[in-house]
Parts: sequence; C-alpha cells; structure tokens
Amino acid sequence: MEQAPWKNPADQEKRLLRRMLLEQRKALTPAQRCLLESDIARQVLAMSAYLQAQLVLLYLSTPWEIGTSILVAHALGLGKAVAIPRCYGQGEMDFCLFDDHRKLAPGFHGILEPARETPALKVSEMMGAFCVVPALAADRQGYRLGYGGGYYDRFLLHFPGETAVLVREETVLEQLPREPFDHPVNWVVTEKRVIPAQTD
Repeated sequence: MEQAPWKNPADQEKRLLRRMLLEQRKALTPAQRCLLESDIARQVLAMSAYLQAQLVLLYLSTPWEIGTSILVAHALGLGKAVAIPRCYGQGEMDFCLFDDHRKLAPGFHGILEPARETPALKVSEMMGAFCVVPALAADRQGYRLGYGGGYYDRFLLHFPGETAVLVREETVLEQLPREPFDHPVNWVVTEKRVIPAQTD
C-alpha cells in the first residue's frame, strides 16, 4: 500500500527544505542572479561532457531558477543542437529541438515550451547528449531537490547521456532526504566548481 505523502518523513523533509530554499532563491537581487548565472555558465562551458556533446538538453529558466540564457546562446553559437523540455500531466516530460523563441508557447504552469505539434526527440537520438537539470539543492551523491513534480526523475531514468545539475555553492549538502524514485545526476555544478557525483 502506498504511503500517504504527509506520512512520508522524506517527503515532509523535502517540502520544508524546498520552501526555505525557494525563499532564499527569491531573495536574490537581479544583480546577484545575473552574476550567479554567469559564474555557473563559465563552469559548464569548460566541462568536457558539454564540449563533446553534439546535443545539449537545456531548460528555459524561470526567475526562481538558475539562469540558462548564456548556455542556450553559447550552444547554438557553437552549432550544437539544443533541445528544451515540454511537460504533460502526471510528471511526464519530453524534449524537442529548439532554435527560435518565437516557436514557443506557454505550457505547463505558464512556462514557455515547444508547441504540442512539435515532434519530440526519441531516446535513441539522445545518445552522447548532455542534459542540464534545474534544482534548488543537490548533494555529493548527485541527488537533487527539485520543485516537487518528479519530471526529471522520470525522464533521467531512461536518458542515455551525461547529466549535470545547476545549484548555488551554499546549497550543496552532504546528503538530501531521498525517496526510491529519486534519480541522481553525474555532475553538480556551482558558481565555484564542478563536483563529480560520488556513487554509493
């Protein structure tokens, strides 16, 4: 029998931590967010996993996420293929190739995403790709605290490439509360460093 979320200690701990970290993220000034985005982008752009990838999966950031505009522009400028997520109900998500903001429309939670008629990439087309994942916090094992929808955990379960999560240095924790469906990434990237995930 599935345990009710409010009786799950890990879920409850995540909710409290998520609320606190969201408030901290929202308290950053525009100048602080801009500097953070620039410093984290510099770390990503030096990664061999990014440089070698011909396809880069990137989220289009909202004001409360680590910005990805520098990464999108850089990847397109290098001639890499860029794909962005499209969300559905029940935590399902796919990725579509992206090259023009004018081809986007408000989707889930009002976030810009590819139109429904845009064809999604197949898993077989993502071999050797590099996926950048949003989060509020991460731990040294590569587990992340997302926004509660479980979209990336489900997607990454079948993703065949390298993965990196973008977080502030101060939100890299020793270990996050963990649930069976949580899926780790390969790299944790902050404004100061790139941390390889420590496997259990």
